[in-house]
Amino acid sequence: MSRSKARAAARLAAVQATYQREMEATPMTVLLHEFHQHRLGATIGDDEYNDAEVAFFDDLVTGTEARVGELDAAIAARLASGWSLDRLDRPMRALLRVAAYELLARADVPVKTVINE
Repeated sequence: MSRSKARAAARLAAVQATYQREMEATPMTVLLHEFHQHRLGATIGDDEYNDAEVAFFDDLVTGTEARVGELDAAIAARLASGWSLDRLDRPMRALLRVAAYELLARADVPVKTVINE
């Protein structure tokens, strides 16, 4: 699998993990273990998950968590008038948080890659 596809899979999984963390308050070590052992590259029912770049996934998830206050402030500052972060549904909030983290913290990733994948 190409690095691009492995990173795209890591991004999707990171959004899912960030969403799960918000919904269930799953401890980070448990969350990472669950994704490493049972989701990344796994087949669950009829769904096949692509292999993901694990270190990249881990950085997206833990980095997003570590900087969630900063990320939320940056996202909220760019929402349309009358909108708040709480008004966004949880999956959208998770996606925006992970993408914002990647834009701010991962200088090795081209901006167009973050936006397009």
